[in-house]
Amino acid sequence: TPTEDVPIPPRMSTALFRVFQELLANVARYAEATHVEASLLNDADSVTLIVSDNGRGITRDELHSLDSLGILSIQERIRACQGAVTFRGEPGVGTTVTVIVPLRPRADGGLQGYLGLC
Repeated sequence: TPTEDVPIPPRMSTALFRVFQELLANVARYAEATHVEASLLNDADSVTLIVSDNGRGITRDELHSLDSLGILSIQERIRACQGAVTFRGEPGVGTTVTVIVPLRPRADGGLQGYLGLC
């Protein structure tokens, strides 16, 4: 984690926390992992959250399943913050999830302005 405070707006901070919480819950429930690493990085334009585990690796089918409510929730939260999320799973190696959220949202507010989420 950064040694300095990162100036993240409160709603965005909550969204990132909830995403992090869901990612850890998914690791505990499904990954069969023995090790998890998490990083929170920032620059002038964005905040990046990276969570990696050494578990079984998420499959393509799991990523696209309508039953994967946790994944859908993560995607919706990050989309509402005008961010992007990528899931990369490799069988027997693990899963890495990368979330990037801009610190300066679009001027029109997009979905976040409409929903008041970030």
